[in-house]
Amino acid sequence: CMSRYEFAVQIAKENHWDVSLIKPAKTSELGQRAKRPLNAGLNISKLTAVLGDRIMRVVREGIAHLRVMGA
Repeated sequence: CMSRYEFAVQIAKENHWDVSLIKPAKTSELGQRAKRPLNAGLNISKLTAVLGDRIMRVVREGIAHLRVMGA
């Protein structure tokens, strides 16, 4: 599980963007109207039990795959 900040940093690194432009912020400090969960992690234990480890990629590999696909 990784934070939204860590995820954004991984995306920036994979695309050779300036990581210093990404600043961490607490959800509570953003002043958003709609409530946001503090933990937005995805539990894939049931999916992994059915499909095995082949379903998920390492984040870096998944981002690279999306870039190659033109997403």
